[in-house]
Amino acid sequence: MSPIKHREHLITMLFATWLILGVFVDGFHHNHGDVDSFWTPWHALLYSGFLASALWIFYLVFRTKKQTEQSWKKSIPSGYGLGVLGIFVFLAGGIADMMWHLFLGIEHDVAALLSPSHLTLLVGILLIVTSPFRALWREAGEMQPFTALLSITLTFCMLSFFLWYAWAFINDLSSANALNHYLSVYRSNQLKSVLDGLEKRGVEQTLLTTALLMYPILLSLKRWKIPFGAMTFVFAVETTLMSMLEGFTYVENILLAIIAGVIGDIMIKYARSAAVVAIIVPLVLWSLYFAVVMAKGMAWAPEIWGGSIVLSSIVSFGLYQMSKPSQ
Repeated sequence: MSPIKHREHLITMLFATWLILGVFVDGFHHNHGDVDSFWTPWHALLYSGFLASALWIFYLVFRTKKQTEQSWKKSIPSGYGLGVLGIFVFLAGGIADMMWHLFLGIEHDVAALLSPSHLTLLVGILLIVTSPFRALWREAGEMQPFTALLSITLTFCMLSFFLWYAWAFINDLSSANALNHYLSVYRSNQLKSVLDGLEKRGVEQTLLTTALLMYPILLSLKRWKIPFGAMTFVFAVETTLMSMLEGFTYVENILLAIIAGVIGDIMIKYARSAAVVAIIVPLVLWSLYFAVVMAKGMAWAPEIWGGSIVLSSIVSFGLYQMSKPSQ
């Protein structure tokens, strides 16, 4: 397998960004009931991004084969082997998705995320978008290239997308408004049982969201010195795209994530300890988040929201332990 130039990785990521923006735009319209067939502008944006990505990767393979006269397998650029596989996985998922929509109808909400055809598309996208990250991981260099940062960021954006129902920032399950909403929707007078359910779901969402935000940075720190602003970039991109799915209903959470990201970047630069970053950033993020919820009206007991903050830090530190460089 042959290496390719950084600017060619950047082109790969430009097409991958096109593809993933198509996923989020399509997801927004699925959430709002605007999708009534397979043939929509949103699907056109998504699948055109895939086509551009596929043609570019195949071009890289064809060019190398023409220059070196090696076999097709040996002509695949370093790190792009799974990306080529991802093209065929996505293509299979796209055909299955079209057949699903034609014969079984249009999915909405969580059903759209768990549809087998959509999960096949997810696997294909992940294999494609991680290609530059795999390639650059193997190359020499102490500072993380932007293309590697963008690759891992968009990878976790896709994972967050398919875990949308467990993304803490679009539910506010700790708020009094959420409690009143669920009591009215289910016409329940069982305050304790409804609140207990919201607390359990909310804590789970807090921990999973922590992992989806922190791990891209902790994994990057295992291999590189990351550029100043990298954590802010990851937090801002993930929270903005996820907020878009709900029409920016909780737009203030983007600002909270950016503040936590900036603090994390300052700590990475001056504290120079990934362990400290892993512990402190979740404490800052969720303290800010629950402070905003308190201003609106908090439904949870202090033990629940306070414990969520501390547990998020513990989970993040655990992720650091799994991702830290071997001694």
